[in-house]
Amino acid sequence: MATRGGSLGAAAIERDLGARVAQIWDPEHAVVIVPEPEIEAWFWQPDNTHITAAMDYRGTRPYREVLAAAGFWPEDCAKPPRPKEALEYLRTAFGTDTSPAVRRRAAERVSVRACQDPAFLRLRATLRRWFPPEHR
Repeated sequence: MATRGGSLGAAAIERDLGARVAQIWDPEHAVVIVPEPEIEAWFWQPDNTHITAAMDYRGTRPYREVLAAAGFWPEDCAKPPRPKEALEYLRTAFGTDTSPAVRRRAAERVSVRACQDPAFLRLRATLRRWFPPEHR
């Protein structure tokens, strides 16, 4: 069953490749992780001061709180479900920069430590398992 753009989706691809890899590699030494590229999973960190600066956000309340009140960022979501509309709301309400330069400026300063993307978290956990602290 295809999803976006004819793709089977990350989970199905990961299962299929994982089964194939498991036939020839020890599962302890190989892992298949299929990320779904989505910059928003990294960018929309709640009230990160570097993100605030990159967007030139001028609101007096944290942008997470403002977007939640406006219906753009539900409490149970790690990021706004409609990130482009959320950024556009901030631009209209506060003069926030929405240019492509925002992500470049953010990338220069924002760590991936707060990223909650499931594939990224599995990659990080796998690398930590393979390369424990005594080897770093």
